[in-house]
Amino acid sequence: MQRDALFDLLALSPAAVCVVTSNRRLARSLTAEFDQYQTDRSRRVWETPQILPFAAFVASLYDSAQHDPNLAGVRTPLTRVQERALWEAVIGDSELGLLSSTAAAALAADAWTLSHQWNIASRVRRYTSVADTRVFVSWADEYQRRAAAAGATDLARLPDVVRDYVDSNAIAAPQRVVLAGFDETTVQQQRLFDALVARGSLCERFEPAQHDAKPQRATCRDARDENEKVADWAAARLAADRHARIGIVVPDLMSRRRSLVAALDSALVPDRLLAPASARPYTVSLGGALSDVAVVAFLLRSIRLTLVRVEFEEASAVLRSPYFSGATHERDARELVDAQLRRRCQRSVDFERVFEAAQASARDSGVEVAQLLAGLRTLNDWRRQHATRSRRPSEWASAFAQVLQLISAFSAGGDRVLDSAEYQALARWQDLLAEFAALDRTVGRLAAAAAVGKLERIARETIFQPEGGTPPVQVLGVLEANALTFDHLWIMGLTADAWPPPSKPNPLLPIELQRAAGMPGAGAAAELQRARRQLQRLLQSAPEVIVSHATVDADRKLAPSPLIASFEQWEAPARAARLIDAMAAVALMSSHDAVAPPWRPLMPLRGGAAVVQNQAACPFRAFAVHRLNARAIESPH
Repeated sequence: MQRDALFDLLALSPAAVCVVTSNRRLARSLTAEFDQYQTDRSRRVWETPQILPFAAFVASLYDSAQHDPNLAGVRTPLTRVQERALWEAVIGDSELGLLSSTAAAALAADAWTLSHQWNIASRVRRYTSVADTRVFVSWADEYQRRAAAAGATDLARLPDVVRDYVDSNAIAAPQRVVLAGFDETTVQQQRLFDALVARGSLCERFEPAQHDAKPQRATCRDARDENEKVADWAAARLAADRHARIGIVVPDLMSRRRSLVAALDSALVPDRLLAPASARPYTVSLGGALSDVAVVAFLLRSIRLTLVRVEFEEASAVLRSPYFSGATHERDARELVDAQLRRRCQRSVDFERVFEAAQASARDSGVEVAQLLAGLRTLNDWRRQHATRSRRPSEWASAFAQVLQLISAFSAGGDRVLDSAEYQALARWQDLLAEFAALDRTVGRLAAAAAVGKLERIARETIFQPEGGTPPVQVLGVLEANALTFDHLWIMGLTADAWPPPSKPNPLLPIELQRAAGMPGAGAAAELQRARRQLQRLLQSAPEVIVSHATVDADRKLAPSPLIASFEQWEAPARAARLIDAMAAVALMSSHDAVAPPWRPLMPLRGGAAVVQNQAACPFRAFAVHRLNARAIESPH
């Protein structure tokens, strides 16, 4: 089914059609395109169509079973946070002495999900002669037992449970299902789709527009040069058409995200350093960790400082944070207090020591930091109430929520207004606390240090991407680009080492089963075929397609992927203007000031031989140290 036929069908009978996509980005893209389709036809009101990623589609069917009064014994599904906590508890209670139960829990949860997606879960226990598989089977048995005792199922088994309900006619099947972006379906997905067809649902495939592009290959010196060429190319295409749909696909997007964003900023928004609030004309599909967002990092640091011993730098960051109540009015005074604190504190500190030192530093420096001390006093009262008791996760979540109201500069009546990204991050923080509170189902009472550690881990594993409209440039991973179409497309990082991707089988599952099921990463031959299909699909998704690769990585030479080696060479466009270019073209004012402040003879010139030594090494340093009395900020001893 082509795009226009699909949108005509959705406009005619939206309730009768459910579009199921392979990922969230495709669902958002089709929804936005359908809205534009309706707007182009001068329609002002229309019914929102059902366009759902696969996981949300399964959850909607299971939700109908949960709310059916005729169905008994329908279990409540665990959230991902609850699942991970349950795996950690199972592994932590096992007799194995592991260095990190958290890392083992992540690996076991991945193996559990893969074994159900590819329908090998029932066969894994036949391979218990392998030590790793034997350990996983014992963990999985205990995990199932505890989940059943909690009256729950998990997300990995949810499609199979829904399929059983569909087969038994316990829930209603949708009349018509359109599958979008499923170039490859797992066994679990295909069995569910087959069950829907057997129940009378009409299942069709969405076929995105295909272009007969002649791809070109860009040869770059290294990864940095590749980032710069991509940024220049995107700037040139935007200059030609501000409404063009431009895609940048990066196989290893997570590792290259930071450097690529810096290159795009310098070429697409060269004045961003002067106007940080300016909107970027691009979006990156993989967001960063929620714990790295400034406002959330402040809240996590405040909680950690109050309950456990931390490095002095963390305590200093909390006291000087612009999110701490009163920071706007007391900024300079707090800097002076921080300088005094460094003389009184050790490298690692607890809250009580910081509070006492802050009071003494404020008194000795003679500065007014009433709001800072009031905030610390409030936190101290909160600490006395919560630090020494074990509590359930829901009780800790309620206590953590109080921190925001007690000391934040953006709570009711605060002196700071959040921007859009900060507001969205704060909303996601509230959702995170709700997820933490739901751990009551799988976790018992927690001490303060354990509660803080678990909250931080969840925040680190939570991906946050603020919404900011639909800019013309999209930076995507390979899977996120599935079934999307563009006017211009660049595919980065296609070296022989990176494409096809190296095989990475899950170490807890038998390699024989993984290869027999055709699981991703199970073998080199399967990865080669998968890489061929994905690349061919991408090459047909835009009229202009550029592929690129680096030739050097540090002291190691790189070759292009054999899948792109035959493509003709691409000529790079002119370099996009950067901020430094605009600055270099401006005539700068200059003045000659060679007169130093007068030296008062009554003031002893300290330093001895150091005066001559510093003067010989650097006259400016000697001037700053001995005439201006400049001193480097102290570090805690």
